[in-house]
Amino acid sequence: MADNHNKWGTVDWQAPPEPLALASRPDGKTPYRPPAYSNVSVPERTRELAISEAALRSLGPERRAQVEEEILKKSAVGGDSRIALGTAVAAGRQSLIKTAAASELGGQLHIAGRGNTTNMMPNLYSPLFLTANLQLPRDRITANAWNRAFYETNPLVRNAINLHATYPISKMTIKCKDKKIERKYLEMAKRVDLFNVVQQVALEYWMIGEVFPYAEYDETRNMWSKVYCHNPDYVVVKRTPVPGESIIALKPDPKLLQIVQSNDPVHRAYRDKMDPGLLDAIARNEYIPLDNFNISHLKNESTAYNTHGSSVIVSVWKDLVLWDLFRENKFIQADAMVNPMTLVKVGASNAEGHYPRQEELAAMRDVFEHAQYDKDFKVFTHPDVTIERVGFNGGILDISADLNFILDNIFIGLMVPKAVITQEGASYASASVALDVIRQRYNNFRTKMTNWLVNKIFAPMAEANDFYETIDGQKHLVLPDVEWNQMTLYDVDTYIGHLLNLIEKTPPTTPVGVSRGTVYRSLGLDFQDELANQRKETIQMAILAKEMAAIAKMSLSELRTLDPDAPIIEKDEAPLPGVGAETGAEGGAPPDMGAGLPPDMGAGPPPGGAEPPLPPM
Repeated sequence: MADNHNKWGTVDWQAPPEPLALASRPDGKTPYRPPAYSNVSVPERTRELAISEAALRSLGPERRAQVEEEILKKSAVGGDSRIALGTAVAAGRQSLIKTAAASELGGQLHIAGRGNTTNMMPNLYSPLFLTANLQLPRDRITANAWNRAFYETNPLVRNAINLHATYPISKMTIKCKDKKIERKYLEMAKRVDLFNVVQQVALEYWMIGEVFPYAEYDETRNMWSKVYCHNPDYVVVKRTPVPGESIIALKPDPKLLQIVQSNDPVHRAYRDKMDPGLLDAIARNEYIPLDNFNISHLKNESTAYNTHGSSVIVSVWKDLVLWDLFRENKFIQADAMVNPMTLVKVGASNAEGHYPRQEELAAMRDVFEHAQYDKDFKVFTHPDVTIERVGFNGGILDISADLNFILDNIFIGLMVPKAVITQEGASYASASVALDVIRQRYNNFRTKMTNWLVNKIFAPMAEANDFYETIDGQKHLVLPDVEWNQMTLYDVDTYIGHLLNLIEKTPPTTPVGVSRGTVYRSLGLDFQDELANQRKETIQMAILAKEMAAIAKMSLSELRTLDPDAPIIEKDEAPLPGVGAETGAEGGAPPDMGAGLPPDMGAGPPPGGAEPPLPPM
């Protein structure tokens, strides 16, 4: 038995008998029989060894390199150059071990797997380290950018956020029992455009999850002069030991830094109006502390101890990402369907066909490049050229069920009933429970907005203007009532019908049932305002009736002289002779019996109460 080597390994083998070695293969060719090496040095034997093509292909490049390196090491130190191929470790994960054994079959070297493996540890589940969660943003600025991007680009997100931000506060009314103070509040609201500010605050609240309104106070007018929202990307909130109080600071943004560092005349004019301490802080890129009198922080709290709010869009991030991935795939499919691939076959597949060379394929490619935009291009060639347009031909994955599942998750995460956005199956009967739930959420949002307006906008202004009233010997600020629009997230007709039935079936003297004020309030109307409007209408209708009666008594010439825009003056009837103006048909003093008599007969005592003189005797 001879010791034979090559660079793939070492194996002991015995040369087969001559008849076996000269056996022919099925194709008629004589198989290669490895020679018997006996007097060949180790390096030469290492370079040559009979090995089958199948065994050669079964070895990967890493394993070949490992085996060759091990053989060379053993040969260099003069040791046994034989190496057990079955101990070669597969490249890859350390926890997975694959082994292969060298076997001799018919004088050929084969590599055969022995089937022994080492199992890997099972994957441990953690919601923090899921592949989808690892791709989500972790810092607040990137999270805000994602929310803004989804709001700007996704129609479902935009409509849902706009619904939350505008529907519950689409109308705001400020009322105060002291009309003089109410006019002061209304003047301030008009000056700062308070309704528009409230809309911006609500939009930022639902889209980002928090908002930082900043109000500037005008001490000369004793009212707010401007209210705007800071970018939450540059606002830092720090907790304090005092419950409910936080330190809010503003990081200078690039625009502020440009104003401080620029030599532009417009920027210099801005710097002249700014506080020197503020300019110094901006120049050093330090955080600017904001006074709690001016700054407010409204946040959509997920937990009570979080310093920042969380947007409702965060809960559907993964669904929106999956939606975008499906959309990208649809773009690719649409492009491929509109522009299918052109397949050109040159040559024949049978034995007698023509097999083109690389030069022929390049020439044919040039021909079809010239034919790309030619409407009347002709090609003259041999019959072994075939042109095909390869498209999808219906081989497109149906993802409609996946898209419906994603849509349902988006609607649930954004807290919007599907019937409200898509009008699919829109009826109060099917969506009554969902609409009632969202109405309660909107009432909570209204309460939060009302508290912010009363405590941060109206209360400081009332205190500065000394708007107080005394109740039970104690002074209280006179604050307005903020009223919002009526939300009809229910079947109004059925609801009002039940209320009217309760009113009609309840006797007027029975102090039970439903008041008319409740019915008016359910319709979004104020009962006292409606009573005042009814009194005005009654007076106007009475005036109109009197005017119609006065016009009927006028002559044609008098009617032509009337001004249509001027009020109608009722014409007094002329009194009868001897009848005072106060005498009328329905009573009054009787006519003066002394009218028309001689003066000496007199009709009564002269003024002053003196008796009339007696007639001469």
